[in-house]
Amino acid sequence: MLMTWKLYDSFMILTIFGNSLCLALNDYQDEENQTEWNKTLQKIDQVFTFIYTVECIIKILAFGFIVHKRSYLRDGWNILDFVVVIIGLISLLPDVPNLKSLRVMRILRPLRSINAVPSMKRQVATLIRSLPRMGYVASLLFFFISVSAILGLQLFSRDLWQRCRLTD
Repeated sequence: MLMTWKLYDSFMILTIFGNSLCLALNDYQDEENQTEWNKTLQKIDQVFTFIYTVECIIKILAFGFIVHKRSYLRDGWNILDFVVVIIGLISLLPDVPNLKSLRVMRILRPLRSINAVPSMKRQVATLIRSLPRMGYVASLLFFFISVSAILGLQLFSRDLWQRCRLTD
């Protein structure tokens, strides 16, 4: 099977890295893509969209779309991949105006690397599960910063009185 090859995984990681590089090299001041640089990057983006579409089709053919227990759309990361592919295909349609919101959604493409590297997938899942408990840490940190600010105001208010005012 194609998806179990190490070369295939390396190729997909390389395309994700190349796509991220192209997104970084894009001139975002040229909103209408009039320069040759942005036109070239847009053609390269179409190649990446084609590669990601082929990968999506291969995965759907291998796993099934949604019916089976381990089908393609039963995994949340594959849903993200599918949404990125659909957005890329919609942006390629000639009758659709060049919507800026669709161009912004291209930044989701580097998130595909999470699905390609299993250890990164576990780390991100652990981080997402720990986010609710991070609220307690943030509130404790806010409390200590507030106490330090009040203490600093009380300790240094007399020294800074003449420095913060222009008049007596």
